[in-house]
Parts: sequence; structure tokens; C-alpha cells
Amino acid sequence: NGNVYTLAASDDTLYAVGLFTAASGVADADKIAAWSSSTWHPLGTGMNGSTFALAVTDNTLADDTIYAGGAFTLASGVANTSRIAAWSDDTWQPLGTGMNNTVQVLVATDDTLYAGGDFGNLSPFSGASGVANTSRIAAWSDDTWQPLGTGMNGSVYALAATDDTIYAGGAFTEASGDANIIRVAAWANNTWHPLGTGILGTVRALATDDTHGLLYAGGDFTTAGSVTANRVAVWDMGIDTWIPLQYATGQKGVGGPVRALKVDDSVVYLGGDFTNAGGDSNADRVARWTWDAPQGSNAVTGAVGDAVTITGEGFVGVPQTGGVLVGSIPATYTRNDSTSITFTVPAGVSGVQTLSVTGVGGSGTVGTFTAPTPPPPITYPPGAPTGIAGVAGDGQVSVSWTAPVSAGSF
Repeated sequence: NGNVYTLAASDDTLYAVGLFTAASGVADADKIAAWSSSTWHPLGTGMNGSTFALAVTDNTLADDTIYAGGAFTLASGVANTSRIAAWSDDTWQPLGTGMNNTVQVLVATDDTLYAGGDFGNLSPFSGASGVANTSRIAAWSDDTWQPLGTGMNGSVYALAATDDTIYAGGAFTEASGDANIIRVAAWANNTWHPLGTGILGTVRALATDDTHGLLYAGGDFTTAGSVTANRVAVWDMGIDTWIPLQYATGQKGVGGPVRALKVDDSVVYLGGDFTNAGGDSNADRVARWTWDAPQGSNAVTGAVGDAVTITGEGFVGVPQTGGVLVGSIPATYTRNDSTSITFTVPAGVSGVQTLSVTGVGGSGTVGTFTAPTPPPPITYPPGAPTGIAGVAGDGQVSVSWTAPVSAGSF
């Protein structure tokens, strides 16, 4: 009977949070409910305020635990469940003493829960259970809240995780005091890192493609790095560059804010407030972007060991190795940007060979490579023998000589 803001699934159960106070009339489904066995179920008596964020774990952090965050101050009346709480063993449990302001987003890795939002906006920026420097972002690990640097100077609305990096997006213009980190940041090796020159406008959604080394960002922005990227862009980790979602010339991005992203290999799904995508007015509030395989029309030559540059479209998400083939032989290479690659001609290449590049959209032919034709071999006769001598015998002659220095090439 009210808005749903976030969904999460675990095993055979779907969880929903939002502004609702009932789910199909089920009592106590207040701001949170679980769908299983074809019916809605309450989680305790729910929350006393809006709920925006969910994270579901079945790992070493806490087996089969549901984490919820929002603007509520109590979960089922349990003390210290202010803006964040954990549902485990059929009861709500506090995480420290909670937060001092709204939790907007949660993401869980194997051993850590990360929370982002509006908390910690007042000095000493102790937004998570009084822990210093937990401004707008904090990590729950080993039953305590921990800071990530000194946090952000503005709200965090989006989080995403890969094996070794946490990405944050929002309205901040500094992370740990670094003014080069604008609205999107990467936490790795215990420090915040910028992603290029950041994003011009609020980031509201993030999604990672760890296989291809890509981070997608959506929000209210019009520029990512130095490129026009209306409300959606991708950071290619292999070349440290923001790329708009535009394969050929034409309109970039979508016509309104992006609030949700989901990645499925070469396909990206977007949801939000837009009414067109790439100029298509049929894309009302939801759209799908599909990467094409690399394309090109190169006709290049070179000898073994030469550095050769090829150009084309769709050189996005190309792996560090194995992404360029000359015929069937892999080449070593450097990606210059999303449209240019320089490779070293591998040994064993001869004649005319197909060039192919593999990116997020698959493997595509980008032209041909021609190895130089070797000159015909030079032929010459053998040298003359020396030291020729003959010894007469009974009806025969024994002849001896010294072989020539050159045997020739016949």
C-alpha cells in the first residue's frame, strides 16, 4: 500500500523495503516484508520509519542475515536499531548503537557490510555508533563500525563491490579531504582513489562487471570525466577512462535521472525518471543497453616484433591479455583508449591473417594483418675442391681432395 524502494533475494525468498505499511493486507509488514511460499510475511513488526536499503548475506559475515537501512529509529521496538538493523534468527538485532542519520544504501562482501548515506554530517563526523570519521560511509566488521579514511563531505547514495575494491557514488566532492574525488570514488588498499576527474552531477546508482573490469554509474549528471555522458557512463578500469554509453555517433545516454542499474554480461539495464534513451521515446523509465562486439576496417602490415596500431569501435572491457589475435596467434598489446590498441606482431605470423579483438560485447573482426613477403633465396654453386691428388695403382687410381669451403645452396 506504499512505495517499494529496494528488493533483494536470498534462496527462495524475496525481500522488499519502502514506505508501505502493509503487504497484501498482512499485519506488521511495516516498511519491510518477505515473499516466500506464495505469500507475504512480516519481519517482526517492521520499522517505524522509511526504509531504503537492503543487503542479504549467506556468507562468513553473518549466515542468512538481512540488513536494512533507512530513516527509521526502531526495528520492531529493539533498542539501538537507529537507521540500521540486522534480521537474524527471527529477530531484529542492533549494529552497535546505529546511525545518527539516514542510511541510503548497503552492500555486503564476504566479511564486511558497507553503509552509505547522510549520517555523520556534523563534527566530529561520528555518524556510525559514535565512531570518529564515519562521515556518510562506514564499514561493519568484527562486530564494530570502522571508518573508511575520514569519509565523505556529502551524501553517499550508491555502493558497489568487487573482489578488492569498494566503489561509492553520491553528492560528495571530497573523500578523506581529497578534492580531486568528485561524486564517485574507489576504496582500495585502505585509501580513497579518484576515478579520472570524477562526475559532474549526483551519482545515484553503481554496478560492476568484474569480469570485464567495468564500473557503470547512473544519476543526474551530464558529464563523466571530460566526456558528455547524459546520466549514465562506464569506467573502463583497463584504460582508466570514462566512456559514454554510445556506440556510434548520435545522442548519448538517457533523458532523465538514472536510479537503478543491473549488469548481465554485455547487457546493462537502467531504471529511473527518464522518458527516452538514446533519443528513443519508447524507453519510458526503463531501458536496455547492449554492447556490440568490436568492429574495425584495419589493413595493416609489419614484421615480427613491430608495434602496430589498430583503431575501431567497441574496444571496451578488453582484457589485459588474450584480447587481440593475429589469425589464431595471441599478441601482446597496450590499450590506448576505447578506440585504439597497439599490439606487437607475434612470431609465427605469415601471409594475410584476420585481426580480431575481444571486448565486453564479444569477439569481433577488426580488419586484416599482412606479414611482409620474404625475398626469394639467393642460390649459388658450391666452391671448388682443393688439394686434389691422385695415386696410381694396379688398374685403378686413388684420388683425394679437400672439400670446398662452401657447399652452395642448390
